[in-house]
Amino acid sequence: MTITVQEKEYKIKEINWKQSRHLHHLHTQAYFASSISDGKVDDLKIDFDKFYEAMEYALNVAFENPEESLKDLNHAQIDEVGQRVMTLYLNPVKKNGNSD
Repeated sequence: MTITVQEKEYKIKEINWKQSRHLHHLHTQAYFASSISDGKVDDLKIDFDKFYEAMEYALNVAFENPEESLKDLNHAQIDEVGQRVMTLYLNPVKKNGNSD
C-alpha cells in the first residue's frame, strides 16, 4: 500500500487484525479522560504520551525500519507521516471505496 504525505510517497505494510485491535486500544487510551455524552464530546482531554505511543506503534507496523525510512524528515514531518498512517489504519478503506 502507498500513502502520500507532503507530495512524497511512502510504501507501507498492511495492518493485520491483531495489530489493528492493539492500535485501536492504544489510540482509545489517549482519549480515555475525555467526557462524552449523547455522542458529543463535552470535554476533550488528550494524553499525548498515549497518543504518541499509538502513533509510534503505527509507524512500527507500517515500516520495516521506521528510523531508516524516515531518516531525512524532521520530527514534525515524522509526526505528519505517523498521523496519516495511524488514521489510515484506524479507518481502513473498505471494498466499496470508503471507510463506512
